[in-house]
Amino acid sequence: MTEKMDTVNIQQNNPNYPSALNKHMGEDAPDSITFIGNIDILRHNSTALFCSQKCPGDLILKTYDLAQIFRNAGMTVIGGFHSPMERECLSIL
Repeated sequence: MTEKMDTVNIQQNNPNYPSALNKHMGEDAPDSITFIGNIDILRHNSTALFCSQKCPGDLILKTYDLAQIFRNAGMTVIGGFHSPMERECLSIL
């Protein structure tokens, strides 16, 4: 049985609001954010993973290796994980 996670909304004046949003977005930073899960991951540098549906075989092998490097380094990786390659990386991560 899957445990239901609640959504949490925090305002920009909340000490838990990620300072990186203000730093990188300036006045375009949202007044509030809504999240599910551990907000602490937003305090770390993150890498986005985006893969095409079709790519050469040598890039597939390099992507597997990179996903293992990210996993072993404990890096935060964000992505939609929709393409087959992204789903493979998610299983490695």
